[in-house]
Amino acid sequence: MDGNTLCALLDVLKALEQTPMKQLFGGHSKTVGSVVRYEPDTIDQGFTREARQRLSDMQIIEDEIIRIRIDSRTRVYAWRGHHNVFNLIWWDPEHEIYPSQP
Repeated sequence: MDGNTLCALLDVLKALEQTPMKQLFGGHSKTVGSVVRYEPDTIDQGFTREARQRLSDMQIIEDEIIRIRIDSRTRVYAWRGHHNVFNLIWWDPEHEIYPSQP
């Protein structure tokens, strides 16, 4: 990771510090700024097979997963653990976990 990407990541995470977890993981909206909350059917349809297997292996609850957009290509995926701890599970600099369709 280069310095510019690290700064962009830290800027996005800093901006999220003021966002209540309830807003990120609850409510009707699936998108909050640079954050997308995934529903289980979206994961089944869009995540790569390897990504779905990793979630299964880690026993992660699928409706607790969010994607944070760092820049036009780079993404970070995380899930909400116990006591609202934010757990990063993927650094995706090439947008490969949930690839865009051509």
